[in-house]
Amino acid sequence: MNPLSLLLIIVGGVIQMLGVIFCIVNAGDAGINMPLLIGVLVVGSMFETGAVFWHILQKRI
Repeated sequence: MNPLSLLLIIVGGVIQMLGVIFCIVNAGDAGINMPLLIGVLVVGSMFETGAVFWHILQKRI
């Protein structure tokens, strides 16, 4: 697998993991945590999806 793809997958996973841990630790204000959690999961998923598409593009080129 392409090293850039692996790096992007790892970065996306770390962003998601740290965001979930942050939201669990600071669970007192539920109003701010839910949009923050959704945003963190979306950003991490975008990194991982980009990595998968990058890997597919490299295979086709």
